Amino acid sequence: MLMINPKILACILSFSLLSGCTHFTKHDANPIPPTNRLIVFTSHKSEVYAPIIKEFELRTGISVEVQAGGTTEMLEKIKNGEDADVMFGGDVQNYTYYQDYIEPYVASESSSLDFRYLEHHESYTLFSQLPLVFIYNNKLVNNQRAPQKWSDFCDESWKGKISFADPHTSGTSISILNAFMTLNDPTYIDKFYQQLDGHVASGSGEVIREVSTGTRLIGITLEETAKKAMLTDSNITMVYPDYLFVISDGSFLVKNAKNKDNAQKFIDFTISKDAQQFLSSAMYRRSVRQDINQLTALTDLADYQNLVPWSNFRQEEILQLWDISTKINK
Repeated sequence: MLMINPKILACILSFSLLSGCTHFTKHDANPIPPTNRLIVFTSHKSEVYAPIIKEFELRTGISVEVQAGGTTEMLEKIKNGEDADVMFGGDVQNYTYYQDYIEPYVASESSSLDFRYLEHHESYTLFSQLPLVFIYNNKLVNNQRAPQKWSDFCDESWKGKISFADPHTSGTSISILNAFMTLNDPTYIDKFYQQLDGHVASGSGEVIREVSTGTRLIGITLEETAKKAMLTDSNITMVYPDYLFVISDGSFLVKNAKNKDNAQKFIDFTISKDAQQFLSSAMYRRSVRQDINQLTALTDLADYQNLVPWSNFRQEEILQLWDISTKINK
C-alpha cells in the first residue's frame, strides 16, 4: 500500500478543503476588482503553478490566463512586448537582464522572508530555494562510480552519457553553466559541451526522462525535481555535489501591466504563509519564509559548509560561449 507522508497529506487536505469552498468570509476574501483578469507567464511546471493559481482564483475571484514555457523563452516574450502582468518562476539572477521590463514592487509580507541566504531586491519577489543536484540511473551506474564532484562531468568516461537541456530554453541550464564557470573558468563551457557529444535535450524536464530510461546515464537538475521523481521512479538516485549552488526563483510585476492591482495581489499570495507551507510540504521546495516548517527530508542549508555564492557572469556571455562551442564542435 502506498504510504503518504502525514505532513504532505495534511497540507494537501488543507488546500483541497480551501479549493472546495465557494464562499469566503469577509476576513478571508478580497473584494473582486473591477477588472477580474490576470495574465501570468510562468516557467514552472503545471504541478507547481496549477494549485497555486487555482487557490488564488478561488480566494479572489480573479480569472487567471496562464502561458507556460522555459524561463528564457517566457522572458524573451515579455521583452518582445507580449501581453503579461506577472512573470512567475525562473532563477531571479536571470531577471537582472530584463530590468527594463520590470516594475519594482515590494510584496506585502516581504518582512517575513528569510534573508540568511537571499539577497533582498525590490525588482522581484522570491518564491523558493532550489539547490542544484546530480542524478544518475542506479540500474546502470554503480553508486561508487556515480558523479560526486562537478569536475566529474568532464571525465572522458561520461562522454555522450550526460543529459543536459538547451540553455536557450532552460533557465536551469543557464544556472548549471554558471556554476561550472564559477568553479572553473569560461573555457569550461566548451569542455562540458564536448562531453555531451552533440546531444542536447529539448528541455529540463527531459533530463529526468532520459536518465530514467537509460538514454543518458547522468544529469544535473533541481533538488525538487529529483526528489519528486524518486517518489515514483526507482531508477533515479540523487547526489548532493561537492559544491552546492542554490537557485532562488521568484516572480515580478511586468512594467505597464494592464492588470497591475491583480498582479500585485498574486505576487502577495505567492509568499503568503498558506502558499509557502503548501510549497514546502507537498512539493519538496524550500520556502523563503522564516516561519515555515521545512520537510525533515531536506537538510537545512545552514548545515552545508560548501555553499557557493554565484558569480557575476551575465546570461548573454554564457549563451555566447555556448553558441561558440556548438559551432566549433559540429
